Amino acid sequence: MVGSWNVGSITGKLLELGDVLERHRVDIACFQETKWKGSSTKEGNGYNLWYSGSKTGSQTARNGVGIIVKECLKDKVVHVNRCSDRIISLTLVIEGETVNVISAYVLQVGLGEDEKKTFWDSLDEVVRVFPTDQQLILGGDLNGHIGEATERYPGVHGGFGYGVRNEEGRAILDFATAHDVAVVNSYFKKRDHHLITFQSGGRCTQIDYLLVRRGDLKACKDCIVFRGEACSSQHRLLALDTLFKSVRRMREISAVPRILWKNLKGDATEEFRSRFVVEGVSTQREVISASDADTMWNTLASIIKDTAKDSLGVAIGSSKTHTARRESWWLCEEVQSKVAEKQASVPRKLIWKTLVNKGTSRRYIKVIKDMYDGARTRVQTPMGNTEFFPVEVRLHQRSAISPYLFALILDELSRGIQEDIPWCLIFADDIALVSKSAEGLNNRLEIENRREALEDNGLSVSREKTEYLRCDFGKVEIAHNEEVDICIGDKILQPKESFRYLGSMIHKSERIDEDVSHRIKSAWLNVAIRPSMLYGSECWPITKAIANRMEVAELRMLRWTCGKTMLDMIPNEVCRAELEVETIIKKMKEGRLRWFRHVRRRPQSAPVRRVEALVVDGVRRRGRPKLRWEDRVKHDLKELLLSENMTWSKELESV
Repeated sequence: MVGSWNVGSITGKLLELGDVLERHRVDIACFQETKWKGSSTKEGNGYNLWYSGSKTGSQTARNGVGIIVKECLKDKVVHVNRCSDRIISLTLVIEGETVNVISAYVLQVGLGEDEKKTFWDSLDEVVRVFPTDQQLILGGDLNGHIGEATERYPGVHGGFGYGVRNEEGRAILDFATAHDVAVVNSYFKKRDHHLITFQSGGRCTQIDYLLVRRGDLKACKDCIVFRGEACSSQHRLLALDTLFKSVRRMREISAVPRILWKNLKGDATEEFRSRFVVEGVSTQREVISASDADTMWNTLASIIKDTAKDSLGVAIGSSKTHTARRESWWLCEEVQSKVAEKQASVPRKLIWKTLVNKGTSRRYIKVIKDMYDGARTRVQTPMGNTEFFPVEVRLHQRSAISPYLFALILDELSRGIQEDIPWCLIFADDIALVSKSAEGLNNRLEIENRREALEDNGLSVSREKTEYLRCDFGKVEIAHNEEVDICIGDKILQPKESFRYLGSMIHKSERIDEDVSHRIKSAWLNVAIRPSMLYGSECWPITKAIANRMEVAELRMLRWTCGKTMLDMIPNEVCRAELEVETIIKKMKEGRLRWFRHVRRRPQSAPVRRVEALVVDGVRRRGRPKLRWEDRVKHDLKELLLSENMTWSKELESV
């Protein structure tokens, strides 16, 4: 069990506190208000205490937090972070699982808002350090009332709280929402005396809480408050009965083959239907001649299952366990063959040859060779791990140097088609070729020895994934190129209206409408509206209509975050003021001016300045000229009463 307790003062009570924790079978507990100076470790009565208090030179011992663990878990502690006299964190590794425990003591009601903001910022930094796949338990005296009802916080409040919510309680729930953690106290229906954590002068409140990641709520069996302990006359011990991931009882995975019904879609549907018709005709007599209805249906079911096994495939393992669902794809023969082909994609000899050609020191090459000599690996499946087998090809996965080696190899093999920016853009294994004419692009693609250099070394140019886009900047260019096909060998590439490159949608008409629509949809799916919508917006020649679309999408998300709809008749400014965010139009303007200042400070030989000075040949279409990025920037500068000559000053940077 894991607990949290404001002990008032730990002086002279450490042994007694150990007895209480032992009696209630608490293995780990977060202490607040220890009132000890300095930072150290104490042992006693079968427990080890790590604490962080006020500075040693201070006149009085105030605040103070600590985390106490059982003697058997002492060796499991791998890291202690004493942030201040109000925050301390402890990291344990229990049977291979990392568990992070935080003890926090929030400032009391009535103290300065600046101090409270500083505390929450410090706690936010501590929590963000821990990876989301590791367990997190935060216990402490948070000095806030989260209230009885869920209201606007359904994901972090279970609906079984106590009292009336106040501003400090909203701060707790906002913090929980930001980090995807839940207040465990509110997820178990209890009587009031099992919810109250503080009682003094006839007042009963709930201000002590335990928070865990929402994904770990299923491991929480119970959360209860223990009354009647003499160690603390006001605060009560709050305990959580939970199971760590490594000790949770899981059902054994059976070795019964499972039919992959999820593959029954698209072309597989027609194949399944045709096979079933053939099997049904051959066994029609057997079905009709059945003595009763049960036999007939059982026969028909067996025919359907046999047909599905042949057409859809099977996997070994139980679909009820997370591991089997996650790893069943590995059992597919097609995936196994593709993985085996990928493993043989980069020969080892090519690595050493590339390093030599790049002028790498022989001493470094020898060190890298030692890393690859005797390399072995194994495959994890729902049935267990395979035996170790040697790996004689491909780069090491999850190695810090592997991306660098792959970039060197690709740079060496694609040297024949490389040109200066912007005519050749390389990012990882994606290469974008830009040419003024279709003939010039074909000449760069049709040189066989360049493709053979890639394919002979395990890398091939994908004919299916390769796309090309013809930008219609002028009528002369359209008429000149409309009869020319773009080919890779014998494969004729079909022209695209638009395609995606590095997360951005590029359209043949150079308009950004499709990129904005794609960005808005992506933002909703990733629940990261502003970063996703603003990515790359510094270079957009955005119009008022598109800016309004961006603002509408952002306001929808703001209302959803505040738990409001249009029916509530609440102005947008109220939601924006509550969340303390600026308009997305203003943020886009700031980004454009920041990028404009960066571009103008670069030398004329820089790639970005060469692209800026690039002149596209052709005749402009009739009608109103399209809005350019330079026009948008000039309009922004005019609104702010700034000039282009101020790019070297700090005034433009502070806008």
